[in-house]
Amino acid sequence: REHLGLSYATQSLHYTVEVARGALREAARATLREAGQPVLAQVKALDAWDDGSVRHVKVSFLAALGPYAARTFVLDDTGQASKADGALKIEKQADAVILSSPLVAVEIPALSRAFTPADPQPAEFPPPVSRIRGRRGWLGQGSIFLDSGFRLKERTVTVADDGPIVKRVMVTSAFVMAAKSNTFAGD
Repeated sequence: REHLGLSYATQSLHYTVEVARGALREAARATLREAGQPVLAQVKALDAWDDGSVRHVKVSFLAALGPYAARTFVLDDTGQASKADGALKIEKQADAVILSSPLVAVEIPALSRAFTPADPQPAEFPPPVSRIRGRRGWLGQGSIFLDSGFRLKERTVTVADDGPIVKRVMVTSAFVMAAKSNTFAGD
């Protein structure tokens, strides 16, 4: 319920919900409803009860709220979830992963490998994000320059979430310098 007379534009909302023991056997069957109608949502199981049923889920969905308005959503086990509209996409290419919507896209270099001390180290390493696309096309070309003492030990790029509401790519880079090592992870 909105109490201040303000209007909230559509945004992604994320809630953790505890499910009654035995009420939900798998998160894929969960359906979020408003006024009896399925709502496009992403439901991810977080843990389970001792009988194997889902205990907590993370529910992600899009919603707007008008001044003094109230909205009620119900989660059930009917398996009749609303279908994604395809506006949010992850495209896996040979050398990049692209997250995109109709308005913007982000290109992430898809280098995933381990390096040995014998491997030649490039002068520049692929950055976590190499380009961003706006309404006028692709912008920028990123790179990372390292202190000459650091060597890239390993870098992985993985798709962590690929649902209708949340798309997430995880980039992890590990660097070494003599006996010291650092790992940076971001999503």
